[in-house]
Amino acid sequence: MKTEIYKRIIQTIYNITIDIGRHGRMHSADQIRDIIHSTNDDHIKCKEWLASELRKSQIYFKDPKILVGGGWTGLMAHLLDETFTNASSILSVDLLQHHKDVGVQIFPHIKFDTTNVFEYSLQDFDIFVSTSVEHFNREELQFFLQDKPAQVICALQSNNWYDIEDHTNCSDTLEDFIEYLPLKKIIYSGSKRMMDTYDRFMVIGK
Repeated sequence: MKTEIYKRIIQTIYNITIDIGRHGRMHSADQIRDIIHSTNDDHIKCKEWLASELRKSQIYFKDPKILVGGGWTGLMAHLLDETFTNASSILSVDLLQHHKDVGVQIFPHIKFDTTNVFEYSLQDFDIFVSTSVEHFNREELQFFLQDKPAQVICALQSNNWYDIEDHTNCSDTLEDFIEYLPLKKIIYSGSKRMMDTYDRFMVIGK
């Protein structure tokens, strides 16, 4: 990532430490861990992988509207903003307010919302992206995708890292991941070994 972003990350962490010192808000330490974790090398690599493959696949829209589900602190939306300079809008959605609070400081050019992404309709977007599928309710995700217009492209990542408590929707293999997704056409699929610990799966389709 660019030096400017790392400077904003450091400044955001500094702001949080000031908040801890003044108010004793130890939950702010969780925000620091989120910042460090969400921008570590593995998360950058998997999100750059998605942006790159999506760029190769994205041939259908002149100025796409992009929805990012489980967007965390906004790194995925930022990389998409860099990759799709022609995008008319990019919205990063995450349930947690403190992810937005951090994200607007690191990526001030990104639009954030704190709600359940499944409350949106893909009728209003051209591309749906999520690298957090292992956190989603599977039935909700399936219903959400089944309702989408045929031309909407989905770029999704999951994994087989069952050891994490809130990874409630893992898949054993790439084939298992593809099997339950209600996509009629697979444009790209692949997997990467991460930290010699788990496999990350990616599917792009419509």
